[in-house]
Amino acid sequence: MDVAEASFKGVLQRVMDTRAADVAAVQARVGDESVMATIERTLLEPFERVSYSDLVSLLQQPQHAASVGSPPAWGDPLRLEHEKYVATEVFGKPVEILVREGWPAQVFVTDYPILSKPFYARRNDDGRTAAAFDLLCPRLGELIGGSEREERLNVLSDNLSAMRQDLPVEQKVVTDGPADPLKWYLDLRRYGSAKHAGFGLGFDRFLMYITGLTNVRDTTPFPRTPGHCEL
Repeated sequence: MDVAEASFKGVLQRVMDTRAADVAAVQARVGDESVMATIERTLLEPFERVSYSDLVSLLQQPQHAASVGSPPAWGDPLRLEHEKYVATEVFGKPVEILVREGWPAQVFVTDYPILSKPFYARRNDDGRTAAAFDLLCPRLGELIGGSEREERLNVLSDNLSAMRQDLPVEQKVVTDGPADPLKWYLDLRRYGSAKHAGFGLGFDRFLMYITGLTNVRDTTPFPRTPGHCEL
């Protein structure tokens, strides 16, 4: 998460150093004067961090449950309205802490339930959660997602088998068997591995973040129309 935060701030600072006038021009057309101030604040403030379990408990509290409509139960995915609410209104760990002086917060949510993350996310020692995180940002919800990768072959194989339980019969295969299309991935662990992690940043959403655009389609630098995808 430290690397993800530093990368995000580094790219953001680079854009502001080299293209601040362009960003300001787009923001002026959008008409959101708060975007530039939010960017400047983001570069100065450390990002908040809270576990998924603590966050679910927070959203279930009466003062927040009424605002989010339908608070998640443990194991449920966070919906977009949950993510936006956390980043723009309130953040808690383990009790309520209001966003600093009314400014939106960038919030790392960690340790999601295993089944809500890919099979290659590393299982935590509690057996219920994965060593994974999402970065939630105001207006957008999730901007970055990442995890430690499972380096233990037996755990990785178990995770893959669990993921496949709900597949139709015709799509089921024996995990790590001769016909397993992901056997090559398991071999990466079988023949030597090391602890490692990774994350990805949504580029279109990043453009929304720095420009104030409200529709992700407006960030695409080429025309998109139905029925014209050649792939």
